[in-house]
Amino acid sequence: MEVHLNDAKLLEQACGALMSLSSADGGTGAISRGIVSAGGIDALIQALKVHPYSVTVQLEGIGTLGNLAMDRNCEEEIGSKSGITFVFDAMKMHPTSSNIQKNCCNALRNLTSHHENLEILANLQPEPHLNAAGKIFPEDCKETAEVLLRKLQGNQSLWSALCLMISPEVPDG
Repeated sequence: MEVHLNDAKLLEQACGALMSLSSADGGTGAISRGIVSAGGIDALIQALKVHPYSVTVQLEGIGTLGNLAMDRNCEEEIGSKSGITFVFDAMKMHPTSSNIQKNCCNALRNLTSHHENLEILANLQPEPHLNAAGKIFPEDCKETAEVLLRKLQGNQSLWSALCLMISPEVPDG
């Protein structure tokens, strides 16, 4: 994929094939491990970066990242390589595509079981976009968007509690 980064049509086909292959083994089997060991995560992120306006590249590239994120090691790797940011960017850039919104919600759900990845997502302030996806596409996004919003709320509550434990307010007196 790297050699042909500027060929959107070829990348659409490659991303589609990778999405089909990674979904065949639930993102955790030998096929998905092969995709990852061949540099698939880097190639997918590059494709998303180079072709942000290609609905097909975004749809299938994000679908593949979401499938691969079912494996905890892949989830961490995708997060460490800015994959969460590219997934969220697609969500913002394609607000009227139900399929992209659905794949983004699913990928973000799979990418945020790791605390550091949840923190990355929280820093992007996704709440308005998740709410919009859930309202505009309730059949495709509502349930997953609500799960993500609860995760983010729980993360905020946890950080607030930790901050209070580290530096409790001292009363004036």
